[in-house]
Amino acid sequence: RPGSRRADHAERMAIELNHTIVHARDPHASATFLSEMLGRPAPARFGPFWDVELDNRVTLAFTQADDTLTIEHYAFRRSGG
Repeated sequence: RPGSRRADHAERMAIELNHTIVHARDPHASATFLSEMLGRPAPARFGPFWDVELDNRVTLAFTQADDTLTIEHYAFRRSGG
């Protein structure tokens, strides 16, 4: 609602996506495959995750999936040419 305290606060605060969790049966292999495919550095271990860092400061954090994989959609756009 315009004029509300929440709306006023939201207008002053910049929001950026920091990370998203990607479930995989083999998180290390999946993170390695994606990092190689995108030309990124090798994934780094961070707790239970294998992290792939992207240029826009977003991290894809690969973690162990249970028996059921959640299907998610990620779209990447190459910038600058």
